[in-house]
Amino acid sequence: MSVARIRTVILNAHEADPVVAFWSGLLGVAVRETDPEADIVWLDPDTPGGVNLGIQHVDHPVDGPTQVHVDVAVGDLTVATST
Repeated sequence: MSVARIRTVILNAHEADPVVAFWSGLLGVAVRETDPEADIVWLDPDTPGGVNLGIQHVDHPVDGPTQVHVDVAVGDLTVATST
């Protein structure tokens, strides 16, 4: 039994619109909402309770390890940090 699951994946993009169009088209999902404060466009999960995918605009061209970050959810933080 796992102690964590992937909850959210954020893709950083200098030009977010083409990235949103690509991923929403590839996954066959709609844009769920736009968060102007965080500058993130959220797509609907491809399955109920599935992974949240967000595309976040960044002011600089993206390369290297800052292109993606993954958020995990845990049911019990104590158990998760003891493994």
